Amino acid sequence: MSNTRNTTARVAMVFSAAALSVASASCFLPKAFADGPTDKIEVTPDVDIYGGPFAYTGEQICPSRLLVTADVEGEDVILENGVDYNYNCGENIEIGADSGVINLSAVEGSLYTFDSFSVNFSIWEHLQEISYEATYLEKTYGDDDFTNPLTETEVHGTISYSSSDEDVATVNDDGEVTIWMPGDTVITATAAAADGYGEGIATYALNVNKKPVAIISATAEDKTYDGTDAAEISNIELDNDDINEGSDFEAVGKFADANVGEDKNVTATLQLSNDAARYYDVSNASYSTTATISPFEIEDYMATLSPDNFTFSGRENKPTVRISTSLDGISDVYLTENADFSVSYPENTASAGTKTLTVSSMGNFTGSFDMEYDVDTYDLVASNVSLEYSTAYYDGTAKEPGVTVKIGEYTVDPSEYTVEYDYNVEVGTATVAVTAKDDANISGYVVKEFDITDKNILEISGIENQFVTYTGNPVELVGNLTVSENTDGITADDIEAVYYDADGCEIERPTDAGLYTVVYGYEGANYEGSLSVEFEIKKAESPVPAEMTAGLVADTGSHLYEIEGDRTDGFQWVDDTSIVLSGENTYPATYTYDYDEDNYTTLNLDVPVRGAALVDVYVDIDTYGGDADYPYEAHEGDVVEITFKPEAGYEIKTVVYNGEDVTGSVKDNKLTITAGAKNIEVLVSFRKVYNVIEGSGADFVVGDGEILSFRIDADHELFANGGKVYVDGVLVNEEYYTHTVGSTIITFTEEFIKTLGDGAHTMAVVFSDGGVARAEFTVENSGTEAKTPEERIEEKKAASAAVSAKISDNVKVPNTGFFTGESAGVKIFGSAIAAMVLAGFAIFFKKKLAKK
Repeated sequence: MSNTRNTTARVAMVFSAAALSVASASCFLPKAFADGPTDKIEVTPDVDIYGGPFAYTGEQICPSRLLVTADVEGEDVILENGVDYNYNCGENIEIGADSGVINLSAVEGSLYTFDSFSVNFSIWEHLQEISYEATYLEKTYGDDDFTNPLTETEVHGTISYSSSDEDVATVNDDGEVTIWMPGDTVITATAAAADGYGEGIATYALNVNKKPVAIISATAEDKTYDGTDAAEISNIELDNDDINEGSDFEAVGKFADANVGEDKNVTATLQLSNDAARYYDVSNASYSTTATISPFEIEDYMATLSPDNFTFSGRENKPTVRISTSLDGISDVYLTENADFSVSYPENTASAGTKTLTVSSMGNFTGSFDMEYDVDTYDLVASNVSLEYSTAYYDGTAKEPGVTVKIGEYTVDPSEYTVEYDYNVEVGTATVAVTAKDDANISGYVVKEFDITDKNILEISGIENQFVTYTGNPVELVGNLTVSENTDGITADDIEAVYYDADGCEIERPTDAGLYTVVYGYEGANYEGSLSVEFEIKKAESPVPAEMTAGLVADTGSHLYEIEGDRTDGFQWVDDTSIVLSGENTYPATYTYDYDEDNYTTLNLDVPVRGAALVDVYVDIDTYGGDADYPYEAHEGDVVEITFKPEAGYEIKTVVYNGEDVTGSVKDNKLTITAGAKNIEVLVSFRKVYNVIEGSGADFVVGDGEILSFRIDADHELFANGGKVYVDGVLVNEEYYTHTVGSTIITFTEEFIKTLGDGAHTMAVVFSDGGVARAEFTVENSGTEAKTPEERIEEKKAASAAVSAKISDNVKVPNTGFFTGESAGVKIFGSAIAAMVLAGFAIFFKKKLAKK
C-alpha cells in the first residue's frame, strides 16, 4: 500500500556537528530484537533533508543527504538507506514552494515497516546572498553595544536577527548587539524568502571574554612568626568599582616563605565569589608588597624536662628538653631541638647534685632561660659489692680480699668509700664492711662475708690442649671432664669453667677465632683444685659463593662492576674495572664469608662470566584486542618469554618474529625465543571471536527436511563485505551456502552436506574485520562415509582428463588457524583445477593434508 504524505520535509542548509554525529552513529537494535527475530516494528519515519535551500538549475534536483529517524520504544533510531528504506526523486525541475518531491518505501528485509510516502522541498528561482564583514568577533564583558555590518550581495526579503544564546548577548531589529555576560554565541541574520528568491542566511561567531580585574594597591600586615606563610591583606584598591570586597571578592596574602625576616615579599591574590567569577577574570590580579615576620618568643613555662630527676649511675645525665606552644593561638606544636632552640649542659652532669642547663632560641624564635634538675646519690646494696675471692686457706695471716663496687657497668672510685675487715685470720667466717664517704656520689654501707678454711686437693682431668674450628657458636671443647675420688661426692658437674683471652682478661665462653685459655676449678669447704687448658679456634673455610655457578652475563665491552644483580656479601672482584670480553671467560675475585676475615678464610676465585651482546626486544601490536608482557632487552643466548594477553572476546591471529610467521610456535599465549645477536622484533595481531548463538553442536540428518544453519552475533555487513566460510579447514564455494541478516546467518545446501559424509565436522566463519566464529556439527544418513582429502584428490585425478598434466606449484588453502595440526593444502593438477572446483569437490575435504 502506498500513501503520499504532503508533509514538508525539514531542509537544512549545512550539516551541523550534532547532525553529523547522529548520522554517523551505529544502528540501534531495539529491545524487541534483543533475544532474536520477531515481528517487524511499525514505525513512522521522520525525514530531514540536508544541503538546501535548493536553487533552480533546469535539471532534476535529487537531494542525497537524508537523515531518516523513527521513535522505537522511546529510543531515536536511525534508519539506513538500502537496509531499512529506499527512496527516489520525482522530476523536481519546477520552481516553487514544495515543488520538489522525494518518495520513500520500506525495504522488505528490514526490521521495520511503514507505509510508502512522499516528502516535499522547495526549489527557488534564485537564492539570496548576504554575509557579515567579520565572521568572528571577540569582545569583553562591559564593552558598549556594537554592530557588525552586513555585506548584501542580493537581498529581496526582510532581514531579521537572532542570537543563539541570549544569556550571552542579544541583538535588536537593526543588528545592534548588547552584551550581557561572558560566553559564546552565534549571531544570525536571515533574509526571508520572497518573490522567487530563497532564504539567505549569514552568521558570525561572537566570543565574550571575562573582564580582567587588577589590584591597584594593597597593604600587607606585619605579624609574629606562626609557622605559616599566610599574610593578612588590608586597604585593597581595584581598577574596577563594580565589584565589592566581601560579597564579590577577597584578597589572600602569602609571604615568600614562613620564616622570620624584615620587608619580606608578600603576594596578594584576588579570589572571586562564584557569581563574580562568571563575569570577571582575576587570573593576573595579584599585587606585590612587603611586610615583616617577627620572631616568636619562647619562655620557660613552655618547656619540660624528661626525665626531671636522675640517680647517680656513673654516666652523663642529660635530660631531653621539650618545648610546646601555640603559634596560632589554637593548637600546640613541638619545637625542634637544634633547629628552633639549642640546649647547653653543665660540664659535669654525671656527679650527684643540682644541675643547671640553658635553653637558647634559634631561627624563627627569640628568648633564652635556665632550667634545673637533680642527680641523687646512689644507695648501695649487697649486689653492688664483690670480693676478690669468697674462700681463703688458713695460714695464720689476715685475709683481705680486694673490694670492687660497681653500679651496673660503672666501677665506683675507691676514694668514695671505706673498707673494714673483721674475723679475718682464723678458720671461720670473716666480714668486710663497705661504707660510703660524705659528699660522695654513693650513700649507705654493705657487709660482705668470705670463708677461711682448710682444704684437700681435687684432681681435674679429661680435657687437653687442642684446636677447634669456628662455628659461630660458643666453643665446645673435645673431651669429658673428670675429677678424682673424694668424700664430698664432687662430680664434673660441680666444676666451674673460667675463660681468658690471649691477654689474660676474663671473658665469656668465646665464639670468634683466636687463642684462649680455660681454667676448670673447684673450691669447696674441704677440696680445691684446677686444670688449665689452652685451645685455638681456627678460622672456618668460606663456602663457594653463588657467583661461581650463577652464570653471570654482562654486556660485551662493559666493566665487571656493571654486571646486574647484588653480589654475595664478602665477594669482591680483584679489579672491577676489567673489561668483559665476548664469550665465556673467567675473572679473578676473592671471597670471605660475610666479610668476616676474623673467622673465615679468604678464597681466591676464577669466576666464569659470559660476555654477550645486549639486544632490544620490541613488541608491536597492530590491531585492537590485546596487549603483551615482555622484557625490554636481553643478552644473546638468553631465553626470552613474551606473554600475549588477548582481551575478553579476542584471540591471537598472527605472530611474526623478525619477519617470520611463528604463530604455530605460540603455546598458551606465550612465545619463547632464544636471543641471538640481532634485536628481537615481534608483530602480533588479535582478532575478534564471535559467538555462534544458534546451531553449534547441531546433528544434521540428511533427508529429514531440516536445514543446517548457524546464527552468529556479528554484523552481517562484516560478512557481506569479504567474509569466508571454511568446513573442516577448507574454503567453501559460495554456491553451497547462503548468508543473511540476523545478525549473520549461514545456511548450507543439503547437496553440500551430503558430500561431507557421516561423522563430526567443524565450521569456521571469517569476517572482513578479521574476526572468526567456530562451531561443530555432525552429519548422519548421508549415504557415504567421510573421506580424507587424499582420497578425494585421487577420485578427481581418475575422473579428470587432465590427470597427465604437469603438476603445478602447490596451491594451499589459507591458514585460518582455526584447527589443530598443519594447514590444509593439496597438490592440484594443472587444468584439473577448474574441473575440481566447478564440480564442487575441491572444497569438501574433511581432513587436512600434511605439508609435503
